[in-house]
Amino acid sequence: MAKAKRGGKSYTAQYASYKSGGKEAKNRLAKLTRLAKEQPNNTQIAAALKDIHRRRDTPKVAHWSHQAIALAKVVKYFKGKFDKGWFSADPLLHAAATHVRNEKIFENYKPVTQLPHQMGWLRERAHTKDGTLAWKV
Repeated sequence: MAKAKRGGKSYTAQYASYKSGGKEAKNRLAKLTRLAKEQPNNTQIAAALKDIHRRRDTPKVAHWSHQAIALAKVVKYFKGKFDKGWFSADPLLHAAATHVRNEKIFENYKPVTQLPHQMGWLRERAHTKDGTLAWKV
């Protein structure tokens, strides 16, 4: 289950008195009437004014954390898709998810013609205006 942001005894008691005193319903009614004045054509506000109650329950499944979202974005950027198996506690599922390869990324792949250690050599980069090498070795 997802954890609540606040869960102390004091907060629970304060919210219980806030709800039982009818202040929650009054505040919701005030917000909805204010919105109804701003947006007279909105039919959802009219439906909400007919039945004022608490709309949201505590989530049953844990939500994504900031770190999980960041990891998913990075993986999707480099691999093209993200599999939730990355977060699995099962090592087989985790390994399978991390080794998935998106073939579309490699369709237009062109191998490097020069070796990487030669790219920094001055003789490989020194050219004249017409494109010929400045000197020969």
